[in-house]
Amino acid sequence: MNDGAGPASGPGRRSRPANGAEGRGEDHEFLGADVADRYEAPKGFALSVQISNTAEAERIFAALAKGGRVVVPLEKTFRAARFGQLVDPFGQPWLINCEAEV
Repeated sequence: MNDGAGPASGPGRRSRPANGAEGRGEDHEFLGADVADRYEAPKGFALSVQISNTAEAERIFAALAKGGRVVVPLEKTFRAARFGQLVDPFGQPWLINCEAEV
């Protein structure tokens, strides 16, 4: 998303999508951009994120779920320190998994 600190294209362009979003953590980065008038909600797949600690898993889950819909609450399971499913406000399904506390 262009934050006004530089032009969306041309000389001096910032290294960010003009109409998109980004997310960063200590060891990960996500970038996404829209497709203008051709946008369709994703169908038939989910993005899966493997996270190394429960606090970060909870933070990311909450941020993605804000304005979206929780399908499976983020909680401890028989195979994971935390696991949950959600659909973000743009209709993108996510699987958030934290295998063990580090």
